[in-house]
Amino acid sequence: MRNIENLNPGDSVDHFFLVHKATQGVTAQGKDYMTLHLQDKSGEIEAKFWTATKNDMATIKPEEIVHVKGDIINYRGNKQMKVNQIRLATTEDQLKTEQFVDGALYHRQKYKKRFLIIC
Repeated sequence: MRNIENLNPGDSVDHFFLVHKATQGVTAQGKDYMTLHLQDKSGEIEAKFWTATKNDMATIKPEEIVHVKGDIINYRGNKQMKVNQIRLATTEDQLKTEQFVDGALYHRQKYKKRFLIIC
């Protein structure tokens, strides 16, 4: 798995990430979308999910671990991820805390409850 810091425009993504922030929006055409801030231990990237459903908006929240398929693009000089598919992680995914947060005690304590459920 490549870390966020190593992703570049043109790369395809098929990885797990921790949702740091999740906001909802509506396009000028009246369609729902989400702006997500996804992270792993190497950093964070803004992601746009243009085809988000009401169910996605209800379930994809901060501190959730998600599996994302998408593409890295350059948007106004910054790396951004365009999400094509997304789902919540399950216990069957057998994930480890170290994949998403650095070794700082603060981060481990902050997300400890969520990781106990998923990992």
